[in-house]
Amino acid sequence: MPEALHWYPKASMANLEQLRWKAGFRCPRCEGDKGWRLADGRWSCAGCSRRISVTAGTVFDRSRIPLQDWFTAAWYMTNQKHGLSALGLQHLLGLGSYQTAWTMLQRLRDVSANSLIAFIGDAVESGAEVYTDAWAGYSALARQGYRHKPINLSYSGDPAHVSMPGVHVVASLLKRWLLGTHQGSVTAQHLDAYLDEFTFRFNRRHSRQRGMLFYRLLENAVVTAPTRFRPTRALDSNHNR
Repeated sequence: MPEALHWYPKASMANLEQLRWKAGFRCPRCEGDKGWRLADGRWSCAGCSRRISVTAGTVFDRSRIPLQDWFTAAWYMTNQKHGLSALGLQHLLGLGSYQTAWTMLQRLRDVSANSLIAFIGDAVESGAEVYTDAWAGYSALARQGYRHKPINLSYSGDPAHVSMPGVHVVASLLKRWLLGTHQGSVTAQHLDAYLDEFTFRFNRRHSRQRGMLFYRLLENAVVTAPTRFRPTRALDSNHNR
């Protein structure tokens, strides 16, 4: 079991250094592996003299939120069966702003927007048989070397849970999560981020070590650039719920 699973609730810069620089310090500018820690916690590269914070370019970059609170958010986000809503995190951390809690959770979700075919290429072995519905967006799968088996649910004569039982289960769980934990307040603008979180949790639902989800989330956090908060009407309405 990775030592990181014992971090919570003791969060520190040293913990993040173990995640980001598993083989030791590495300068992002010159790739040098020699440096020393400064009094303010940053590192100075021996090769180019650049001063580097382990949080730079990560989810935690320029955040005024204490690292302890970030670790707490990541822990509860991954170790509660139904996840964590922004309102729940606000109460948990005693934050004065719903906006702050919402932004923290948004930063922790995978915010990349890879295309559908590129995602399948990364997640599914080449040459595998792939079952989908009849949406035209999947038509390129055959050209990518997959044995594509589209099912037109409208003409199959069978209900969705019979034609594609796995998809039906996932959709049911997703609907329950969105309507339960998030009270149906997820907007189309941020739906991709919520789906990323759901996928992350679903793919690890049988993990025997729940702390591993916490560890993997932080691994992603230290290699993902931060997203900046942009006010929206939808967020304002959630705050006033």
